Amino acid sequence: MKSKWKVSIEKITETINTRVFEVVVSDDGKKHLFRVEVDKDYSNILFGKEIPNLLLVQQSFIFLLEHEPVTSILRDFNLKEIQSYFGDYEETMKKFFLS
Repeated sequence: MKSKWKVSIEKITETINTRVFEVVVSDDGKKHLFRVEVDKDYSNILFGKEIPNLLLVQQSFIFLLEHEPVTSILRDFNLKEIQSYFGDYEETMKKFFLS
């Protein structure tokens, strides 16, 4: 039986090229904190259009939680790095956002 994780996301900073988000994943009183960078052009490159970063980060964490334990997720990473660990990540995101 899968846990029902609560994913909270807040943008904490922005540079010329990236947006940085704090992600808190919680369940059963436990909280796991993550720092995630999203390149500003990542959704345009991946989808051919702009996708709201908060939604992209949220769906990415749902994807990660379906593929590995929360304790295995890197604490600090760039969203595009997920593809190097999970070869179906970008295709899964395309199906979600473009269908």
